Amino acid sequence: MTPHRRSALLSFAVVLLLTTLTAAQSTERVVERELDLRSAGRLSVKNANGTISVAGRSGDGVRLRAVIRARGRNGAESVERTRIRIEGDDDDLSIVTDTPRGEGFFSGWFGGSASVSVDYVLEVPEHCQLRLSNTNGRIHCEAVRGSVRLESTNGRISARGIGGRFQAHTTNGAIDASLLSLADGEPMELTTTNGAIELDLPAEAAFSVDAATTNGGIRTDFPLTVEGRYGSRRLSGVLVQFGKYVREVLKDRGAHLAIAHIGGE
Repeated sequence: MTPHRRSALLSFAVVLLLTTLTAAQSTERVVERELDLRSAGRLSVKNANGTISVAGRSGDGVRLRAVIRARGRNGAESVERTRIRIEGDDDDLSIVTDTPRGEGFFSGWFGGSASVSVDYVLEVPEHCQLRLSNTNGRIHCEAVRGSVRLESTNGRISARGIGGRFQAHTTNGAIDASLLSLADGEPMELTTTNGAIELDLPAEAAFSVDAATTNGGIRTDFPLTVEGRYGSRRLSGVLVQFGKYVREVLKDRGAHLAIAHIGGE
């Protein structure tokens, strides 16, 4: 190898290393707020890139912690320009991430403008009506007894200790939910395009179910009375106990569906 070519390769390696190090630099800012929300009020959170984690607690009010991060060129400026927009009152409250235009999640990895993400951690009244929406990132919710609706485009959805009406929808990601009870007569719908659905219900639950999958299987440990046709990729059935009746729809084009008792057998 000639000295000239060796020098050129070394220069390329140095430039690539410097570019990678520049893209890896990150800046963050923490936002913490105490917000008014009555016990049964409505709360919506809309995020673009990052995570949303919500836990229910007794009492009124919302405790908000948001970590804004930017990676790449002009990261510090992008962090300062990102806003957590809070609107509404103690009956109906909304929290929205406003990021600078053109600064998406992957921007800062390739030498462009900074990539911005926001990770939310919230404590909310356990009986509030909750709606969480995310584009890129997971959603987790636990110990909420009011109605819960969770929506993501690219990200896993998990829920624990949910006691009210429940809906979850994602395109790329799994859904893993454990419910303490089923809202009488209220429909419940869980859908994903790429990913599994795992649903744990109380052993005394009563419901009708319509489940379908494109690629994968369906399993349940509830003793269902099957209506019409059934197979490895579609199941319809009814389980009625204690006079309750709830309809559920599970749709999955990814791996598999499972419906189980909380705590196993």
